[in-house]
Amino acid sequence: MFDNLSGIIVITSDNNEYAIVADTGNNALRVIDNVNTIKYKKTVSTIDLSTPVKEPLAITVLHGEKVFVSSCVDKKIFMIHIDIKESSGTVLAEVEIPQLLFPSGLVFSEHHKALLNVYVYHEDFLITTLLRHQ
Repeated sequence: MFDNLSGIIVITSDNNEYAIVADTGNNALRVIDNVNTIKYKKTVSTIDLSTPVKEPLAITVLHGEKVFVSSCVDKKIFMIHIDIKESSGTVLAEVEIPQLLFPSGLVFSEHHKALLNVYVYHEDFLITTLLRHQ
């Protein structure tokens, strides 16, 4: 089912926690239900996106609402609203960033009010500012 998982976040909806996983090899974002319960079997579904995200790699969430996903194939960052109940996602914005290298992670810096790209390759790493938010 999964092929090269590369990022994971947890979001809350209706007092339940759900994991959103970047499944790079399948060009998909997946939802794992109720990760806050100790339940043997979890339900996994694919999020139906309004705009395809090719090879989603890094993923982060801002204030539990806006999900940001990078695509190194498209060299873009996508801002997505996820509807857990419908297993769907609406791309609210996408920004092309030509210098986007294979991000190992995306993270928000509240201090700098910016989305940062963390690129790690062997022992080298580089942190760059991708987007600033108000």
